[in-house]
This record gives sequence, structure tokens and C-alpha cells, in this order.
Amino acid sequence: MEWTPLGLVHKSLIDQVLEKNTLGLSDYTFTNLWIWNIHRNYQIALVDNFLCIKFIDKQCSIFLYPQGPGSRRHVVAKLMQAEPCFRMRAVPEEALMDLQEFQFDVEAEAGHFDYIYAFSDLLYLEGDEFQPKRNFIHQFEKKYSFEYQDITAGLIPSLLETEKMWFNEHKNPPRSLCMEHESVLIALSDFTKLNIFGGALIVDQKVIAYSFAEYLNKEMLVIHIEKALKNFKGAYAVINQQLLKHSPVVPYVNREEDLSLDNLIKVKQSYHPIRLEKKFLLSKPKN
Repeated sequence: MEWTPLGLVHKSLIDQVLEKNTLGLSDYTFTNLWIWNIHRNYQIALVDNFLCIKFIDKQCSIFLYPQGPGSRRHVVAKLMQAEPCFRMRAVPEEALMDLQEFQFDVEAEAGHFDYIYAFSDLLYLEGDEFQPKRNFIHQFEKKYSFEYQDITAGLIPSLLETEKMWFNEHKNPPRSLCMEHESVLIALSDFTKLNIFGGALIVDQKVIAYSFAEYLNKEMLVIHIEKALKNFKGAYAVINQQLLKHSPVVPYVNREEDLSLDNLIKVKQSYHPIRLEKKFLLSKPKN
């Protein structure tokens, strides 16, 4: 099999394969693959018309779950045969039964479970459980005169400046935050090439919050990034709702993972997900 480094030229191919993606996992969007490519150096190959993606970590090939119609067993068997050190991550729960014959060691990737919400819950924020979010929005609207703007090429320089300001608010940031910052800069720089969309909150002619997203399939919107400057209390709640107000309605919203970080867990739980999309890491048996 012939492996090729991931490039922007592969977007149309990957989008075509993933168009029928019903897994609901954010890992399988070209945007996520591309903006994290700086850290993982992804390689892609077509194996029996299945899209296969891998990266190398500590001299071991780490694969994503092959993408294509039907059972992946024969593709996984070929990948295992070609790679002496084989691991596969972001494997959906429903795939475990299909791959049972390989007797993999299975480990839940808890920090990488995707949070899934009802679009209508996040849009309307109805009920007692969303009262704190409504309060944040009311306080923000009372204090600030703001404008929501769709992200266009002309707004990108302001977004880059805001992203750098947001990053500088964090003293001694952990490596994971530094990596995310680098990935966000790539996403903003390549925004128009990725065909993603988003919006920003403007206060006093400055971007104080922004978010961008894409549709994973006909049923799910994936929120890739959501940022707000810390001095603007309530801005996160406002940008979250405003983006959905300016997006075509689908049943579900995927707000991605919490990375086992306490602050992210608290925030994502506060929006009351309807489920978590579980992901698993599969490894060859150690015996």
C-alpha cells in the first residue's frame, strides 16, 4: 500500500469519502485532520477503496478507524499485516463487535469522548437547567452593545489578533494548550480553503469572541473552536448561541472532547449533553 503525506489537495477526496459518515465523531473531519497535521504528520492511503489515515508515535503506527461502506475487517487485517507495531484510535463503540475476532486490547479514550447536544437545547436554552446560561447572556447584553459578524476573509486578521490575545491570557500554558493555539492559527490562516464557517462578537470595533464550525453530516454540526476574552463575562454563552442562530438547523451539535481537563469537563457538562460518543484505542494483544 502506498502512503502519502496529508495535504490540502486531499480535501475533496476525504470530504467525498466522509460525506456518508454516520459515526458522529469529530476526528473524521478534514478540518480536524488538517489543523492537527502540524503535530501528527498524517499519512493517507486508499486500501480497497477505504480511506486509511495514520501517524507515527514513538515508532509505532497509530491508525484512525478506516472510512468506507460496510465491514472494515479485511482492511484492518491488511493494516495489521503491514505494520508490526499496530494501534488504532478513535474507534467508535459500534465497531468493537465487528472487530472482535482480532482480540484487541481495548482501552476507552475517556478524555476524547465527543459531547453531543440537541441543537434546539443550545439554541433556545429553555428550562431551569439553562437558567445560568440565560443569565450570562442577559448580563452581557445589558452591559455591552455588540454586533455578530460572519467570518469572512476580511475579518481573519482581527481573529488572529484576538486568538493571540486569548493565548497570552494564559500564564505558563500547558503543552496541550500551546498545540491547540498553533492548530487554531492554521485553521484561521487556511479558513477559506477549509470551507468552514463561523462568527465573531464585535464590541467597540474589536473581536472579543469567535467560533467556527462545519457540518459533519446531514444530522450533526461540529463546533471546532470557541474562544472569548476573559474580561467579557458571558461572551462564551453569547457566541455559542449566536453561532447557532446563524446556522442551518440540524438535530445535533458535537462540541468535541474535554481532554480530561476539569475546566472543560465543567463547561461541557453545563450545557447538558444528551450523550457522549465514546471512542476506543485498540492495540495488538501483548501476549
